[in-house]
Amino acid sequence: MKAWLVSFLLVLCSLSSRGQGEFNSDEATTSTYRILSLLGGGKASTGTGFLINKSGYIATNQHVIDEANEVYVIQRHDEVIKVWFAQVHSTHPEVDLAILRVKGVLGKPVIFTDEEPQKGSDVFAVGFPAQADEEAEKKRFYSALQKNKFRDIPADPAYNNFVDTTVRKGSIESIRPRPWGSRNQPAMVITHDANITGGNSGGPLFTRDGVLIGVNTMIRGEGRSQDGVLVGNVMRMSSLYTVLQGVLDQQGIIYHQKDEEGVPEVVNDPEGTEEPEDPKRISPVVEKPEAKEEEGMGQFLKDYGAYLAVGVGVLIALLALFFGLRKDPEPPAMMAAPAALPAIQPVIPPGLPAQPSQPITPAPQAESFSPPVPAAPPVAGLQLTLASTSESPVSFQRRIAANEISRGGFILGRCSTANGRINHSSVSRSHAKVKVSDGKPYVSDAGSSNGTFHNGKRLEPKTGVILKTGDSLRVGEVTLQITLQT
Repeated sequence: MKAWLVSFLLVLCSLSSRGQGEFNSDEATTSTYRILSLLGGGKASTGTGFLINKSGYIATNQHVIDEANEVYVIQRHDEVIKVWFAQVHSTHPEVDLAILRVKGVLGKPVIFTDEEPQKGSDVFAVGFPAQADEEAEKKRFYSALQKNKFRDIPADPAYNNFVDTTVRKGSIESIRPRPWGSRNQPAMVITHDANITGGNSGGPLFTRDGVLIGVNTMIRGEGRSQDGVLVGNVMRMSSLYTVLQGVLDQQGIIYHQKDEEGVPEVVNDPEGTEEPEDPKRISPVVEKPEAKEEEGMGQFLKDYGAYLAVGVGVLIALLALFFGLRKDPEPPAMMAAPAALPAIQPVIPPGLPAQPSQPITPAPQAESFSPPVPAAPPVAGLQLTLASTSESPVSFQRRIAANEISRGGFILGRCSTANGRINHSSVSRSHAKVKVSDGKPYVSDAGSSNGTFHNGKRLEPKTGVILKTGDSLRVGEVTLQITLQT
């Protein structure tokens, strides 16, 4: 019975796939770039971006270029790897988006969809996941890049793969509002199972017909890498295209969107300065030639296959209810962060400013922490030790005396001004805050993107909990063990 059902479902799947176009990965690649952020001190990180219009506006995640001193955009063109210096046009940490501006950039702008995609439909994540990078190729590429002073370099089999995009296919699981960005305000988010990881941040999420439906941003949950795939209790999350559209409309930036008839049109261009994209870039539905009249089972499936598919779908839904499938609680979130790179000595091309034309806007600071008990002078002998576990991606240890904690609290975060700096991409600039009240230490989340977790439970912003010896405190992907001494 089970074998018959599987065979029958496979037949229906083959029927449902008729008439669908094929995803054109070459077209998607012409719109996608590797984003290189030089952070200073010989450090750098990388993410993904995509072209918005022919004037050189490129979209990516804000956390990809956060704290960058210089930003470069890289794309391979046949025998040359093009390297462009990028200006930061604007940053929008509240939705984790940034807009770059590149002079003379090559490539084709993406075309936005005009409709909300459906659950179960195919999606394609294009970008530069760190799991696809070979360490030896990475080092050879950056050696060539530095040697040529961050200008165009010739393509070379020794490192070409490092600048070639990776396409990962999945399907949509849900589309609904979720807490998002630096303020954890609701935004429309797509969850899907296309295998995005570190390095995919800021990259485009396409439909089968090659139109943009989202911006790849983060993964939520706990997982492990297995054969280049992140497995476990993991959700992959991309902001819906409307979130980026809101930013572009607010800035008055031109973009391309297909109309009701599937023809690309130019938006935010009252003077008609930009030509619409070629309609052929949107993959058409594959039309099958007329066939001779079929007989028997083939004709039956042709006539009634859609009805059978609906019936099987209803049957599966009933079985799911029968076996008590339930929605799992949302696991903790972490950024699909920019991947770490070898040490780089920044070299700014001649004639270009050392800094972006507009400074990168830091994430807004959280409001003052309000402990749940009245404030009282701290105990002079109180000491709090926070030490990272062996599983954490970075090492951190800090002993804090009560008299070191100011009225504003002791800040744990990634920015250089944090009292306890944890230099990891999953940690927000101002991530968590420790204060002492009534002789006891309290911790609260400071409006972080990836959350603060106390003994596995996510804290609500500005809601303090008491810290005790043996407690576990997780900020981003970094887990700290607590030791309290008096």
